[in-house]
Amino acid sequence: MVYILTNTHTVLKADVRPQECQPGDSCATAILHLKLKKTLSHEIFLEQQKYLDISALASFTSLNKLNQRGRFRAGLNLVEPNGQHFNFNHGSSSCGLGYALALFECWWEVILNKPGRFNFPVFATGEILASGHLKPINHLGDKIENACLFVEKSEFSVRGFYICYPEQNHDEVTEDLRNRVSNRHSAPN
Repeated sequence: MVYILTNTHTVLKADVRPQECQPGDSCATAILHLKLKKTLSHEIFLEQQKYLDISALASFTSLNKLNQRGRFRAGLNLVEPNGQHFNFNHGSSSCGLGYALALFECWWEVILNKPGRFNFPVFATGEILASGHLKPINHLGDKIENACLFVEKSEFSVRGFYICYPEQNHDEVTEDLRNRVSNRHSAPN
């Protein structure tokens, strides 16, 4: 289960569904669910589709070198777990890492037929490039704080969780915030 930490206070679940590849599809294709057009403005929808395209390419070429001969096509929907409406403030390039990890998890199971998903929920934030490299982001402390609040208020039992962010942002995570994450029964690295 992959959750995306955005520039808003909303934590979004990335729901990925594999689709049958079509002739002419690129090696890795991901398409935003059309229901999101009603939630997001046209410009933001196109912007998120661009980030999703980059994430699909990054997850295909960088995260797994085992099988790059196959093709992968998936649809992605963003779900606000509490059923509330959400919107991006000025878009959110920091969704890219979450998109890439969610696509990779689906690709791992469906295309490569590998067992299992991530052992714990993954909370991800970071702008990803097609090469798989990450760019530093803004407001990391707020985003990690939102993940902790989400876990505290969660209706399901969370035994542990992972937080993924660009390494360049590591110094922005205060000792207090690290302790708060650790106290939420976070999964070992």
